[in-house]
Amino acid sequence: MRATVLGSYVYIDGGEISQLDDSTRVLPEWDINPVNSTLSLDLTRSWTTLDVSFRSIPKPGPTTGKAVLWTDADSNQFYSWGGMWSHGLNMSRSQVWRFTADGTGGGTWSVESPSNPAEFGELHAGEQSAFAEANGTAFSIGGLASGWTELNRLVTQALPGTVTFDMRTKMFRNETGGLFNTVVGAAAQYIPSYGPNGLIMVLGGQAPVADRPYNLGDAPAFDLRNLTFFDPVTREAYWQMSTGDVPPSPRILFCTVGFQVPGDSGGYDM
Repeated sequence: MRATVLGSYVYIDGGEISQLDDSTRVLPEWDINPVNSTLSLDLTRSWTTLDVSFRSIPKPGPTTGKAVLWTDADSNQFYSWGGMWSHGLNMSRSQVWRFTADGTGGGTWSVESPSNPAEFGELHAGEQSAFAEANGTAFSIGGLASGWTELNRLVTQALPGTVTFDMRTKMFRNETGGLFNTVVGAAAQYIPSYGPNGLIMVLGGQAPVADRPYNLGDAPAFDLRNLTFFDPVTREAYWQMSTGDVPPSPRILFCTVGFQVPGDSGGYDM
């Protein structure tokens, strides 16, 4: 699942619900079902895990997991694209869906029409991409395409390059090359306070070979000691070695959150 904050509410979308069923089977099995609604939670109220109350919002769009989720806080909207269809069932063609919040914890879903539909139609919808947004431009970095992400796809392969989406002009671009040839399962975080345009940091993930079927055996990991980040406007890339207690590697399919440190230190915590 993915989560984002709009106003005073956190919205949770996508993913699956699993339940262990060992009552009638010789061997225990998991019943897995896609989440078919969007959830919201009021951040102005205190709660515990015993009394938390979510609002459920009907979702007419696809029930996928591990999709990209781009937030446009200025317009009180977020976008969802790609992802893995649960069990590879009920799949449809790739579309971008837009959620418009109403300011009270609700909102509505609608299909977003790209302004360059021909170029958009050539893009591969995937899962496990690193994603972030900066200054009105959304980024989807790398990812994986399979028979559970695209109709009629027979081979699972890593997606090279970066896809960008201008949330003002609604234009998509496929920017091949760049920071990584491939990266799967990484996370991206925009840091607005560093440099003239801010920086997007890409953390973790693995690097499968792009021109043959996906294989974990030839997918070396990006560790968290050598950090990679880039300017979202110039696309210039940088690398820096981290210090301190570095988390173990490989690290994939994790989440990040960032916030400006209060006060005059100028720091940014993730």
